[in-house]
Amino acid sequence: MIEEWGPAALVVGRPTSVQGEPHDMTRRAEDFARRLERRFKLPVARVDERYSSVEAQSRLRGAKRKPVDSVAAQLLLEQYFHEAA
Repeated sequence: MIEEWGPAALVVGRPTSVQGEPHDMTRRAEDFARRLERRFKLPVARVDERYSSVEAQSRLRGAKRKPVDSVAAQLLLEQYFHEAA
């Protein structure tokens, strides 16, 4: 997909505790982001993903299909673009 789409950068969610403290999944996400940087030679932005699933579930309330992960990913990108503006 990277070859096909040709992005200028990638975005990875950075999971932390509610208080913003790192935990095991934070380290895994950071490792994943570093591997992406090395492999594709692209900048990788890390976006705080606290509450993204909760917000996604809220937006999907009443929907028949619940693609929570897809909506949470959309929220991360919205946050990235908002912060970059």
